[in-house]
Amino acid sequence: MPWTVKAIDGALLQGGTAELSFAWDKTTGNNGDTLHLSITRTHAGMGGSEFLISSRPNGVSDSIWFGFVADE
Repeated sequence: MPWTVKAIDGALLQGGTAELSFAWDKTTGNNGDTLHLSITRTHAGMGGSEFLISSRPNGVSDSIWFGFVADE
C-alpha cells in the first residue's frame, strides 16, 4: 500500500509568514522507496526555521517528524 507524505512549514502552524518552500520528487511511495525533498529558505527565521514531515499510510493515520533548517 502506498504512503503519502507532505512537508509543513512550522511558521505557518504558529500563524506567521512562511519561511520555507518545499519540492518533492514524488509524494507517494511504498516501503523501501526513497523520496527526495528540497527545502528552500524564503524568509529568515530566528536562527532557523522549523518544519514537519507528515507520513500517512492508506490515508488512515499520520506519523510526524520534526526538522530544523539552521541559519549559516
